[in-house]
Amino acid sequence: MYIDLATISDLSEIQTVQIDAYGGEYFTLLTLRQYIDLFPSSFFIMKDPEAQHKIIAAAICGLDETKQHSWLLSLVVSPPYQKRGFGGQLLEEVIRYSNNANLRSLSLTVSPENTLATSLYRSRGFEIITLEQDYFGKDMHRYLMKKTFPAVELTCT
Repeated sequence: MYIDLATISDLSEIQTVQIDAYGGEYFTLLTLRQYIDLFPSSFFIMKDPEAQHKIIAAAICGLDETKQHSWLLSLVVSPPYQKRGFGGQLLEEVIRYSNNANLRSLSLTVSPENTLATSLYRSRGFEIITLEQDYFGKDMHRYLMKKTFPAVELTCT
């Protein structure tokens, strides 16, 4: 498997991965296109070279308005590839990107029922900050999780 940046030509395949993984909860092609326009250097895909370079996972990371904090907006792995470490590898790429950009933190939300994802995030240093009731609407609660990066000291010579 290898990680690359998403391109416009990848969007339909990314959406298919989301549909396969989430059923009715997926981003429209319009939304995916806007994300690639907004975050071209932090929209990652993972491909399987043994399956004609098929996209098996995607992660979208966006900066907040201060450009000091990033958000993991989506991390999805195709069902046949789940529970094999690929989500963790893609998450590590997002963490590396955020840390290398000298950001202060990386935040995300996750359903409290998604214990596998919550465990993955905790294993990578994310902490639950709060449980947001009705985050996406009635009875659609989310944990807000955050990973803080060490401050970078700038020195003048």
